[in-house]
Amino acid sequence: MKNKIMIFSHFKGGIIKKCFGVGLDAGVLIALITNPIKSKEILLEDLQEQKDLLYTHPIAFQEARRRLYRGFNYSWEESLKVLKNLKKEFNIKEVSLIKNNPKLKELDKLCEKDNCDAGDNDKKIISDFKESGIFLTYSNNNHFIRASKLIGLNSRKFPSDDKILKKKYYDALINKPKQKRGRSRFRKPFLGFLLPFLRI
Repeated sequence: MKNKIMIFSHFKGGIIKKCFGVGLDAGVLIALITNPIKSKEILLEDLQEQKDLLYTHPIAFQEARRRLYRGFNYSWEESLKVLKNLKKEFNIKEVSLIKNNPKLKELDKLCEKDNCDAGDNDKKIISDFKESGIFLTYSNNNHFIRASKLIGLNSRKFPSDDKILKKKYYDALINKPKQKRGRSRFRKPFLGFLLPFLRI
């Protein structure tokens, strides 16, 4: 197929295995920029350092730019610059916009039948990923993940920026070094019972 993405990549044991690309939606691009250390650690660990597998979509790229501009205090020019730098750092390529993609109609029917509320842009991204040979998508959007699976793509939940920050806070609390208690009659209350209520 004309738009098919094919990559030959080395895996453990020195075996060369044919595999296809990994698709990133807008939320993952944003997480890689706004919380780079933890997000990149998660992604590279999952992919075993194989950056050449990564793809995104023109619609996802523009959506990420708008969200960085509107919600993260980047200027319009800065949002473009950081996204281009991210693409360069991870060698993230873009699949093509496919006109009259038959997979889009198929996904529309599947979502309607399954009451999946994925948005039109998400369905366009997913259908183009599918047609281009992407085998795995990463997203922090449950509707995107559900629609990906409906059309036969593997899909994994990528931690949102809020969850990454919350996990950092949780880890900091449980790993905080113990302080020597003084002899004051009025001790500070222990708030450890709150830890299980932090959703990781």
